Order: sequence, then C-alpha cells, then structure tokens
Amino acid sequence: MTTWWTASTSGSRTRCCIWGLKSRTSVRNATLQADVTVRSLSDIEVSGAGHVHLNDDLAGGKLDITASGASGIDGIVGVEEASV
Repeated sequence: MTTWWTASTSGSRTRCCIWGLKSRTSVRNATLQADVTVRSLSDIEVSGAGHVHLNDDLAGGKLDITASGASGIDGIVGVEEASV
C-alpha cells in the first residue's frame, strides 16, 4: 500500500493533501489517519470517502467547510461565520 502526503505553503496559507492507494490497488478495512495541528483554520475540504473529526471545539472568525462524495465532517464548531 502506498500513500502520499504533501504540504505546501503560499503566504500564510498551508495546504495539506493526503492521497490513498496506487492505481489498481485494492485494500479492505484500511484506515489512513493523520493528526494535524494548526494555529488558525479558515477552510476544511474533504472528498471521496474521507472523514474529518475535530477533536477539540473549533472557534474563531470565519470557516468555509466543503464535503463532497461520501465524505463527512464531525465535531463542535463555534465560529462567527460559517459557510457549509
């Protein structure tokens, strides 16, 4: 099994991407987990069958959340403005 993790920074924005398996690879009941800690967060985007779990309450100004496909996000969000 091969996974790829990339992180890139442009100005004050950091983008973390995780890709799963090599083409034509099949795995059952596999979990890929990453713990990410940041000082500030403005966007959460998850797609495919990915899932984001917020361990702690998320508070702040503005947050944009995008979930597509069979993905999901759970946790407590207490921001001033949210776009889902």
